[in-house]
Amino acid sequence: MSDRLHELISQLSLRQGERFVLSSGRESTHYFDMKVSVMHAECGHLIAQRLVDAIHSQAFDYLVGIPIGGLPLAARVMEAAWPERDLPGLVVRDKPKQHGTGNQIEGVRDAATLAGKSALIVEDVTTTGGSILKGIDTLRAAGMSVSSVVTVVLREKSAIDRLAEAGVDLTYLYHESDFV
Repeated sequence: MSDRLHELISQLSLRQGERFVLSSGRESTHYFDMKVSVMHAECGHLIAQRLVDAIHSQAFDYLVGIPIGGLPLAARVMEAAWPERDLPGLVVRDKPKQHGTGNQIEGVRDAATLAGKSALIVEDVTTTGGSILKGIDTLRAAGMSVSSVVTVVLREKSAIDRLAEAGVDLTYLYHESDFV
């Protein structure tokens, strides 16, 4: 398989040679700034196509993006899946809005309609899975089920075990070792 996507992510998003603090609080000498790749026309399109292929056989009611990296990613996947598959999307905030509707889950007029529905989460980079677990807790509190997450780049395989403990499968397109 010719992997143009790998090439583009390497060129656009992989940064090395500096010290970076990750969202998990850990430090690293390399960093995946995946928002650059997702917001790039060709790379974003290729990522979305690969994710559509990855979720093709999975049944779920809503595609969910976790801020901030998962938001443009979810939008791209929803668009790439259309018209073969109508994937309504949701956004899960860290905390409820302090204005307007005050919602923590955005994408539906009435969050009460989410009870009994299922969600699949897409993420750009996963290290420990902490941000994903917070989003899962919010979705489950609304009565939704979450059984699957697909991430573009997995930094630490321990996230697979951590999410499995929560009853969630984590799959990925690339592991960081594919790049460094």
